[in-house]
Amino acid sequence: MAEHKAKEIYRKLLVRVDQDLPLKALKFSDFWDNKWIPYAKRRLSPDRYRLHEGTGRLYLKSYIDNRNLDQITAQVAEGYVEWRRDYWIERDDRPKNCAVRPSRKTLQIEFGLLKQSLYWAEREKLVRPLGVMKAHVLNSDPDRQRRYGFTSDEWYELGSYMESWQHGGRHRLHNTQRALLRRLIWSYYLTGLRRREMETLTWKGVKPLKDGKAEITVAADTKTGTRTAISQPDIFHYLPERGADEDLVWPDGHNRTIYSFRHTYATERLKAGVSYEDLALNMGTSYEQIRKHYSHVIPQ
Repeated sequence: MAEHKAKEIYRKLLVRVDQDLPLKALKFSDFWDNKWIPYAKRRLSPDRYRLHEGTGRLYLKSYIDNRNLDQITAQVAEGYVEWRRDYWIERDDRPKNCAVRPSRKTLQIEFGLLKQSLYWAEREKLVRPLGVMKAHVLNSDPDRQRRYGFTSDEWYELGSYMESWQHGGRHRLHNTQRALLRRLIWSYYLTGLRRREMETLTWKGVKPLKDGKAEITVAADTKTGTRTAISQPDIFHYLPERGADEDLVWPDGHNRTIYSFRHTYATERLKAGVSYEDLALNMGTSYEQIRKHYSHVIPQ
């Protein structure tokens, strides 16, 4: 029996050798986490790497599920588009800011990420040759909900509210930050720039025109590359005080993320007199973690 079993296994392995496949089958999730993502982090741009990491974690691994890598064909890969298009339909955990159905461009980008990883696996002889893979997306999706904007009344209400809101902080720093945020929101409204386009805007890229407009040169390392955009009138009424040509229009000495709010929360609570023990309990962490990271807040 042992000899018979060994010969059976040997025959199966010979097939994998003939097809230039690894002797041991590799799960897609293991391939993604242990081979592709480390490679992407070393060899791709930071923005491209973040796209791969986030899309794989949220969608690609869920779609491929428990398939072995060598079970993936071009047809399986192309099926991702239809699966992803209906992913959030009737799901109770859909994020509030997430469209029910993704845009055509989103589907093309995500499918491109999957293709890039599989073609690399093919070059590494981890999968059989896959051939040409195409994203079969609809030119116009009648079921897709459009991204919401502000109505004229909503924008008027927001703009009016910010006039008084910018002066209602708890102290001078709050009011400074609120005033800056109001200027930033108005600048988005008057330029139509994307988030990164605004974050990378330097003063040399802002040229005054007639009627209070500005000619804006978008940085090259943004989504669509460098281009020239014309703002609406009165933009200079909302931009910060002008700095040197190389200075960012909206400078920030430190990167902020959603997690920054957690750090701010901890700092504010300690300043308000909350003990390390109570704060650690409320934040779901240890006393030592709070003391280690926030001991500088309260003098010894």
